[in-house]
Amino acid sequence: KTWQIGAIRSELQQSAEVAMKRIMRDLTFTTITSLKIDSGGKVIIFETSLDPVSGEFKYDDNNGAPVWQGYVLYYTTGSSNNQVLFRKYISRTDISKTASSFPMTFPFSTGAYCTKGSTLARNLNGINFQKSGPIITVRITYEKNINASARVSIMEGRSSKTGTERFEITSSVETKN
Repeated sequence: KTWQIGAIRSELQQSAEVAMKRIMRDLTFTTITSLKIDSGGKVIIFETSLDPVSGEFKYDDNNGAPVWQGYVLYYTTGSSNNQVLFRKYISRTDISKTASSFPMTFPFSTGAYCTKGSTLARNLNGINFQKSGPIITVRITYEKNINASARVSIMEGRSSKTGTERFEITSSVETKN
């Protein structure tokens, strides 16, 4: 039983670390002026200077300015205790704009684009994006009921919350561009 609990805890922590590292890397290479967070702090979109295929930072050889490639959108779907975090790349050419050396705020409502993203993490209880000056803070809360996945119940006769693993991971970053 202890091994099962440890395995579930380890799985959630690894998932959290992978998701957070990806989000922080993306946010590092954006600019605060292109960043847009929905009113509830659940959806974030920003322009990226990272090449979508190679992941390399793209810049103008003449002046060193970033060459903005497209937009990165993070959003969740699902029930309150079982949300899935998605990442979607939207090329500038998808909204009839070419790559350039100036950043742009996403020109449309993000809701229409919250489909068909790549799955980044599962078992989220919530996510929150906040902007304070040039600093962006991301808080991800995970929750998984161990009873539902364990072969043997933890403590029979206890509340339905018995055996729930829950934790939060928070990180902040200042954009470089």
